[in-house]
Amino acid sequence: MRLELVHPFVEASYELIRGYWPDGLKKSDITLLDRNTRIEGLSIVVGIKDSPRHRVILNMGDATGLAIAGRMMEEKL
Repeated sequence: MRLELVHPFVEASYELIRGYWPDGLKKSDITLLDRNTRIEGLSIVVGIKDSPRHRVILNMGDATGLAIAGRMMEEKL
């Protein structure tokens, strides 16, 4: 998979989350991995249609993930 194919999914996810978290959201470098890796914190997995083996994984710390989920649900978690 080429990085330029993944970038639109990351940008769309970033814009969606930024709507709930307008201040202080930071986007890190985008990387492609061709192996299994251990991921810390919370992850959001986005499957790419018609390609069951390709996924975009957004990773964030527990506090960030809970804060975003809380804002989306309009509750304090």
